Amino acid sequence: MASPPPTEYGALHVYEPPASSQRTSYKLLLGLAATATVATAAVMSTTPSAAPAPEPTRPLHVVESVYGAAEQVRRVPHASFRTSVTPAHGSYIAVDTTQVFQEIQGFGGAFTEAAALHFHKLSPKVQAEILRLYFDAETGVGYTIGRVPMNSCDFSPASYSFAEVANDSRLENFDMNVTHDQATIIPFLHAAQAVQPALKLFLSPWSPPAWMKLPDAMGQRSMTSSVEPNGLDPAHRATWAHYFSKFISGYKAQGLPFWGLTPQNEPLFAAPWEACLCTAQAQADSIAGFLGPQLRTDHPEVKIMVYDFIRDAVTDYASVNYAHASEYVDGVATHWYTMGGRELDGVKYLQELNVTHHVDPTNCNCPNVATGTDAWFRGQRYAHDILGNLNNWAVGWVDWNLMLDHNGGPNHLANTCDAPLILTPDEKSFTIQPMYYFIKHFSRYVPPGSHRVGVEVHAKIEAPGAVNLYTDYPAGLYACDASGRQAWTRTADDKLQVTGTT
Repeated sequence: MASPPPTEYGALHVYEPPASSQRTSYKLLLGLAATATVATAAVMSTTPSAAPAPEPTRPLHVVESVYGAAEQVRRVPHASFRTSVTPAHGSYIAVDTTQVFQEIQGFGGAFTEAAALHFHKLSPKVQAEILRLYFDAETGVGYTIGRVPMNSCDFSPASYSFAEVANDSRLENFDMNVTHDQATIIPFLHAAQAVQPALKLFLSPWSPPAWMKLPDAMGQRSMTSSVEPNGLDPAHRATWAHYFSKFISGYKAQGLPFWGLTPQNEPLFAAPWEACLCTAQAQADSIAGFLGPQLRTDHPEVKIMVYDFIRDAVTDYASVNYAHASEYVDGVATHWYTMGGRELDGVKYLQELNVTHHVDPTNCNCPNVATGTDAWFRGQRYAHDILGNLNNWAVGWVDWNLMLDHNGGPNHLANTCDAPLILTPDEKSFTIQPMYYFIKHFSRYVPPGSHRVGVEVHAKIEAPGAVNLYTDYPAGLYACDASGRQAWTRTADDKLQVTGTT
């Protein structure tokens, strides 16, 4: 595999393993950041079942993400491993390939209207570079998952739906051609699909059409914001379930089948943009009585992932939905935001819920567009989140907008955010944010079908901020976000908990 040539967007040199390493069943990933490294590790096995006992000659390699280097993602050539029952040094990484955990489904990002609009502003040459960066498994990050908003979201120039005729409970006027999305989103998806044919898509609605929602205190119905505690008019639950089915059929007719869906984006947040509150019980009732049966009849292949919001309430939503709608539920979706809770601890999830269901982080973002050191802090923050999720039974990780402009938009409610690729002010090219390389650190080397395996990390602290992972290999221990938004708390069971990530 040859490294991609330098381009006007920057040289992206990808580690090229030797032929023997390309055939190996084990890959070791270190969460490394900045000129020094973050002393954390995750190990993945690409075998579908329990692995045999480790052999002394088993080839392993380490990949690091480095601040300010010509090669932001590169191999650590002097890191060596050996099979041993006892560690030879005070600081070590112990890999146990006899412990095989969850299978990884993949990594990805969101095909918002904002991202699609920017993609189509660029020349074919620049578009091809974006597609390579995101979807080429050999030289890019190798995305295999795409999130698609059903109807408008805040990262749309304006609100829209595919059933604008009020009180059309039979959806006789539903736009089966999904005309609005044909302008930008669907062509963007087709372009990505051409590079990554195995791309798995899942949809998420921010809001039903306004006429399906309950009116506010002024008697107005709107796609933006929501009344409490539930925004959907109960009289339209069957219609809304039918809407999902028609939208899936419309996309399928465009050659874009959906792998899965979440019933509602951020069901606990009455945002000023498109939103629709939905309690855990209301979601379970809707899935059990309407959405589940509708999909089982029309699109039985589509997976349902409940919840789709902050970690604090993930066990509440999962337990209620599994109890009342388990025959239709395949997993639980989460966002990286948290108010301080630790609801994604893997052991707790497995003990209290159901090992047959999967956890899939479906959204994260940082406000505004970061530059300089702040942008690298965000990359570290991404690495911390990915590691934490994978080590707590997540089967993948999905970012938010694939691309935004230099102001972090467009967003029709000014909820501007960052993205791995940022359009230049002249709208002719783009810059690559550091978070791209931190995503690549995992997604490039943990393809779908990989399995997490056992690992123990022991770092001997010789002085504040100094860690030795290997002999004569210095590394610094940094928090994954040095901004004022994030704080570290030491828990009673001697873990470091990150809080204040919004």
